[in-house]
Amino acid sequence: MTQDEIENRFKDHSPTEKQKEMFKKIREKAKEFALLINELCPEGSEKQAAFTYLDSVVFNSNASMARYTKKPCCPECGNTIFSTLGKSRFTCGCVLLEDSEKSYGI
Repeated sequence: MTQDEIENRFKDHSPTEKQKEMFKKIREKAKEFALLINELCPEGSEKQAAFTYLDSVVFNSNASMARYTKKPCCPECGNTIFSTLGKSRFTCGCVLLEDSEKSYGI
């Protein structure tokens, strides 16, 4: 693991409003699955393990979004920018606006 990876792993990653919405979607789907597990699975250590793993899935999903979702967002569609495809397009497919490389730190 590189020094940068360690730094990123343990620094504060305050979520944006869009990330908060994504976290909520993950939690809602996990809750649906937890209710299904609770309904269909008999009590026992395996069921408890399933809930523990589901907790881990939610945590790690949220951590991946917080740690690796780069800001800012595309000025056209609002999607988070991960990288650019050449100098004319975002990964979401939107065309870069004039001066957007400076404005959006690309």
